[in-house]
Amino acid sequence: SSDVCSSDLTHKSQLNTKVFKVGVNEGSAAVLITENELPNANLVYLAPQDAYEAVKRGMIDAYIFERSNLEIAINQGLKGVRLLDNNMDESVKIAVGISRKTKIKDLKDNINKFIAEIKADGTLNDISKKWLVDKNYKMPDIKLNKNNNKLIIGTVGMVEPYTFYQDNKLSGLDIELAYRFAAWLDADIEFKIYDFAGLIAALAAGKVDLAMSNLNITREREEVIDFSTPLFEMPVGILVKAVKDDEQAQITRKEQLNNNKIR
Repeated sequence: SSDVCSSDLTHKSQLNTKVFKVGVNEGSAAVLITENELPNANLVYLAPQDAYEAVKRGMIDAYIFERSNLEIAINQGLKGVRLLDNNMDESVKIAVGISRKTKIKDLKDNINKFIAEIKADGTLNDISKKWLVDKNYKMPDIKLNKNNNKLIIGTVGMVEPYTFYQDNKLSGLDIELAYRFAAWLDADIEFKIYDFAGLIAALAAGKVDLAMSNLNITREREEVIDFSTPLFEMPVGILVKAVKDDEQAQITRKEQLNNNKIR
């Protein structure tokens, strides 16, 4: 057994024991990274929202997921948790999923060409900064050619700020990229909404041409779909319970006593 209690956790190596329950999101690239780097951990499979609450309540000791998503949750008011300073060693690669059954000619070559261009001219960097750093959630007005081929794009619509609903309309970093690619291709666009498992199945079956949904590259997925060159590499963070509130309160009280000399 371990003498470390979950509020004492400071480094990922401490989690490599059956004593601690470590949450991961089933099917995500973070699972494979966790299994590889923490082979002795006691893994629990939870969706992010459930996991955040479980960490906060001490039902699990840590949750391992893309650091940017964990930071967003904390910035949006998630309390009672903290992020360890160090990340997992390996990062997650985010890319566009491509159907092997698409009828659109040279689609993989074209999406890769588009990604290379927007990386080279700084557009991708600007879009990332806008959505992820500045929290500017305004969708640009991109006009598409309604008379041309239709690009069918699958997404989940539930991963803010990448793909989510705003005023009943699909919005987000991935949605902006989808519109920009359709304009680049001189095509029209149609979105179809799935959960992540359904999204991969839809790509494999050729029901959608592309998936743009903060999609992790995993070995399992590479068996049934293709991926573009990576858009981003994301560090994988570790969320743990906050240091006890009462300790913090005691420190505050002592500081108050020091500042208010007894007369």
